[in-house]
Amino acid sequence: MQQVKQFAGDCVIYAAALEAPSGNGFVAAALVVAQDQPSAVEVFRDDSLEDGQVWPDPMEAVRFAARVGNAAASLYAARVIGPVQSRWVHQVS
Repeated sequence: MQQVKQFAGDCVIYAAALEAPSGNGFVAAALVVAQDQPSAVEVFRDDSLEDGQVWPDPMEAVRFAARVGNAAASLYAARVIGPVQSRWVHQVS
């Protein structure tokens, strides 16, 4: 198994390449944990991304999982804090 840990705002993204059930290649897996609450909250988990697509190279699977994890973290942030630009917009009279 190969794994990377990334930070995106208040979220921690774990992206991994797990050995495929067939033993030939790797499947991509992602976990996103939000740490902006009193305790950590799992906001996304998928241990078999793309319906278990098998990747021959583990780093390709990790890169794909990281992209999915980043997208999930962005969606979570948009739901929790709203679009970033809306926090900075103010009208001048």
